[in-house]
Amino acid sequence: MERKVTVQFRTLKRAKEFVDRISPLNCEVDMLFGKTALEARYLDNLAGLDMGVPQRILIYGDNVEVMRAEEVVAEYL
Repeated sequence: MERKVTVQFRTLKRAKEFVDRISPLNCEVDMLFGKTALEARYLDNLAGLDMGVPQRILIYGDNVEVMRAEEVVAEYL
């Protein structure tokens, strides 16, 4: 069964904390900054990004997507 998770974070720190919780999925992570996308296969590759910029994350793995939310609030479909 397909699972989709939609989440948006105010800061990269909150996003990384969330990703840490679901990291056993071995997801690929895309960080999107406006029109610029940085693809990272592992969470460690996200280090050094601007913590002050609102983040949007897409995580692919076992049909899970993580995208938008102001706090760590997820909606499971």
